[in-house]
Amino acid sequence: MRYKAFISYSHADDAFATRLHERLERYRLPQRLVTERQLSGNRLGVIFRDRDELASSSSLTETIREALADSECLIVLCSPDSAVSHWVNAEIDAFRTLRPDGAILPMVPDSVPEAPLGGLFPESLRRGEEPLAADARPDGDGFQRAFLKLAASLAGVRFDELRRREVVRRRQRFAGIAAGAVLGASVVGTLIYQAHVAEKEAVERKAQAQALISYMVDDLDKRLQEYEEVGELDQGLSQALNYFAALDADDLDDDTLHKYRVALIGVGSVRLRQGKLEQALENFQRAVQLGEVYTSRADTDPTGWYELAENTYYVGEAYWEMQNVATAAEHIQAALDYARKAAALAPDDVAYRFEVLYGLNNMGAIYTRLKRYPSAIASLESALEENDALRVRFPERLQELKVQEAESVSWLAEILPTLGDYEQGFVWHERELSLREQLFEETGNIHQLARLSDALGYYARTLSALGRDAEARAALERSNEITARLIREDPENALWSVRGQVGRILLAMSVFHEGDTAAAVNLLDRAEQGLQNLLAEDRSRDMATLHVAYIASCRAYFGLDRPEQALEYLEHSFEILEPRLGEDEGGETLGYYTSAVILDAAARRDAGKAPDTARIERAVTLLRARGEPDQSMTDAAALGLLELAGDLDDRGLAEFDLVTAKGYRARFFLRMRELLSA
Repeated sequence: MRYKAFISYSHADDAFATRLHERLERYRLPQRLVTERQLSGNRLGVIFRDRDELASSSSLTETIREALADSECLIVLCSPDSAVSHWVNAEIDAFRTLRPDGAILPMVPDSVPEAPLGGLFPESLRRGEEPLAADARPDGDGFQRAFLKLAASLAGVRFDELRRREVVRRRQRFAGIAAGAVLGASVVGTLIYQAHVAEKEAVERKAQAQALISYMVDDLDKRLQEYEEVGELDQGLSQALNYFAALDADDLDDDTLHKYRVALIGVGSVRLRQGKLEQALENFQRAVQLGEVYTSRADTDPTGWYELAENTYYVGEAYWEMQNVATAAEHIQAALDYARKAAALAPDDVAYRFEVLYGLNNMGAIYTRLKRYPSAIASLESALEENDALRVRFPERLQELKVQEAESVSWLAEILPTLGDYEQGFVWHERELSLREQLFEETGNIHQLARLSDALGYYARTLSALGRDAEARAALERSNEITARLIREDPENALWSVRGQVGRILLAMSVFHEGDTAAAVNLLDRAEQGLQNLLAEDRSRDMATLHVAYIASCRAYFGLDRPEQALEYLEHSFEILEPRLGEDEGGETLGYYTSAVILDAAARRDAGKAPDTARIERAVTLLRARGEPDQSMTDAAALGLLELAGDLDDRGLAEFDLVTAKGYRARFFLRMRELLSA
């Protein structure tokens, strides 16, 4: 048998079950007894203890049934709760069926109040002759005697035999202690002195901990905000946090919890900028744990909910940067819910109201990436309404509200052209560009410059969708100039480095469409080298690898006149993209995959090969399952071309032409239509 025994119990008796489980697996039989009885060893064996409530199931799980069948004995903890427990009765019945010769060993926990034994037995045990139970209650056997009764049954020896050997073993231990008493007396003075030193050191460690936390929060956090001495700060913060990693959050006071959280967020932010996303996520998740400890202590304190909202947002941001948009959405939504709790508890507090505003904008971004466009628009419009209300209530925060207005507008500027509303899209684009320019001029904040670069990139994308390539190239060139400046200002910022390489890729596409293939390839080479440098430094690995795949697709696109080589590039792209496809992939991954599949179909046609229908069908399925392709111009165009390429639907060409009739003129898709319909 795999298990010596299976412990069946009501989860109201979990504390006693845990104690008993640990004691049984720790227990060693007296060596003389093992020798005399020729037992196989002095351990009782492995004990199985079910830790799940099983409340979501109407019957025992397969895991539980397998454990019962593989157990020599069944230990039943008998209490008022287990007597009426459906699961305890079910486990007893199952054990009798699966192991008809197995022993059932009842035991009464020492926490059970005085009551007749018969009333503590589950119904399944009361059938037939009432079993003998080891009673750990003080007025019964007591824990030690009850434990030995149970151990004797498990070992297959008589209780009085085990008890006598335990008495002998205990006497021998006391004899050893007595023999060492003289030596012990001489050591007492030393022990007292060491205890005094230890106590003093404990006090000093506590003071050191408080000073370390204060140093991290009061000094380093200020310099973090200024982006100075990143490497040195990173090392110092990491060393400090290693000290606290082993601390139990439940043992920390509220002030230390707060400061520890701030330090974690500081370190996580540095990690995020450096592209060390996994490490950043660990810091942010630990900060969430601290926040949950605090809110469990004081669930009516809005400060706790506010800080938990911030902590949870950072977890979502880390997942976002890791391209895991679906998981990011869960945390961003939770952060918004926490912020609303804080605002409901203190509606006049500006910080809590602003956190709600941030959350609405964040959900707008998430919904956009998940292609849930109506939900995105609703969230962003709510953010703009909240923004207007806050301007009236808190006019002194006008500049910060202008920042949030720009965030709302930026996502609307991305969504509306996606849905084919180019006229309103340009209204939002122009409003965002104006706001970004103003904010940088007013604040000199380099992050506003970064957001201006992003805005120019999306503006260029809309221009490209309409076939206005010269204007798109001009916008991309200005965006890339800004990004180059950002990287010079902060070379440690991996996110900006990735954006710089993505800007080169987009510019390469624009240059290629204007007929300069050599310049386009040169831009791709520089972008790929930059991404490979990040990979060599293990920074922003997910994002860098994703865009390496896109570069491979671009090389295939630029070289479609050499279809065999183009197919080799595309296979490299598929090797990266296909493992990422699934419920957690972001819209960017799916977009790159869809483009690669369309290119693959065009290259195969030129090479005289049959289309890869499996990939085409997969791309179609993913597009239809994720988001709303009937609303997205790009997705609708891609679906039409995929159906045309795979002969999945003879309406593919008509569907594509319907999209172009609405003004969609992206050069890539127009060229693919020409090649696939030839």
